[in-house]
Amino acid sequence: MSVTGVFEMASGAEGVELLQENIALGKPMDQYSPSSTFASVRLLPVLSMLFDLAVTALDVKDAFLLVNQKEYMLAIIPRWIQNLLQDGATHWLLKKCLPVQRYAALRWNERFSSLCAAVGFEPFQVCPTTIRLIDDTRRIFLSVHVDDILLICKPGDVKWFTETAGKSVTMKVDGPRSQCEGSVLYYLKKISLFQEGVLIQPNGAYIPKLISPC
Repeated sequence: MSVTGVFEMASGAEGVELLQENIALGKPMDQYSPSSTFASVRLLPVLSMLFDLAVTALDVKDAFLLVNQKEYMLAIIPRWIQNLLQDGATHWLLKKCLPVQRYAALRWNERFSSLCAAVGFEPFQVCPTTIRLIDDTRRIFLSVHVDDILLICKPGDVKWFTETAGKSVTMKVDGPRSQCEGSVLYYLKKISLFQEGVLIQPNGAYIPKLISPC
């Protein structure tokens, strides 16, 4: 199983400084959320061609803020807010996860996995971020990378998915798109759908951010 670090602990997030993370819960420091490999990103469009399924990209809004905090996290209250409150408090106890938190991606993955499992999905053992529906009436596959989801299914099953596994979250939906459209969607990479096949390539918008002229 390929498990890589998604988020590292950082300080400073829109005026909120993370102060302490107490991990005295018997869990090692190197536990992170599983992340999608490039091989899994290639696999699902191939399945869409084999089974004549549509491709849909989903983006979960404020995913981490939907997850209750399990770790003990304190945030320093900015001085200007302390001056307004005048109650002597210097810290907040966080009740929801934040993107800069070490375990935020892991906790979201646990939450979303449980939502999927409740309606009949199960992950592939060798690739836990690739999930399939165990149902004789529907053929649905997912690739999940933190809060970005690639959904492979019949066009009519997109609504079924968002109303079952996704009923408690808000999702931005791009699709469904079929093979013959010649359209483009974005899920980690730029995915172009053609009648002859699928082209997966880096998103050109990110390249200027990764390089600089000498």
